[in-house]
Amino acid sequence: ELAKYICEQLGYELEIVDMSFDGLVGGLKEGSYDMIIAGFSITPEREAECLFSQPYFGMEQVVLVRAEDKDAYTSADVLMGKKVAGQMGSLQESLARQYAGETAVIIQNFQDSIMMLMEGQLDAVICETTVGDSVLASNPALVKSDIQIEMDANNIAVAFNKDNTELCEQVNEVLDTVIAEKMVDKWVMQFQEQADTAEAAA
Repeated sequence: ELAKYICEQLGYELEIVDMSFDGLVGGLKEGSYDMIIAGFSITPEREAECLFSQPYFGMEQVVLVRAEDKDAYTSADVLMGKKVAGQMGSLQESLARQYAGETAVIIQNFQDSIMMLMEGQLDAVICETTVGDSVLASNPALVKSDIQIEMDANNIAVAFNKDNTELCEQVNEVLDTVIAEKMVDKWVMQFQEQADTAEAAA
């Protein structure tokens, strides 16, 4: 929705490129696309390689576990030594390594991690709240644990090639409206309502 809105406001034709998360920065630097809009958090490592817009959203991180295991996962320290998955190239990869240590499992395809969790090959999966809500809507055997992921900041922004300052400035002007009108919050609410409807229908 954000990509559509930005392109509508700036008069650009939208083409969405689907690819693995860990290849996003490389594709951007190669010119395969002009922007990354993928729940992409600003980190020092990414700032060294990308130009970022102003942050437009902040998401909490959640830990998904099997429903029967929920009582065993009440604090972050129990994740150490467990098979905790994070998507390759994402913020969740870093979090999985931080909380699980050497037993962290880095998965290229997020949906694979959900299947592995359900089949008992993983103990937990770290993901963003809205992603977790979507997973739970179609997988009643999984739940959010009570574990709180502590972060200094989790600012979601649009990423550009380092030399694409003009496009970044244009997008920042559009984001002024997006932020002022809380448009992302509305889109997330719509998404959650759709997920709830799908769960009720199932």
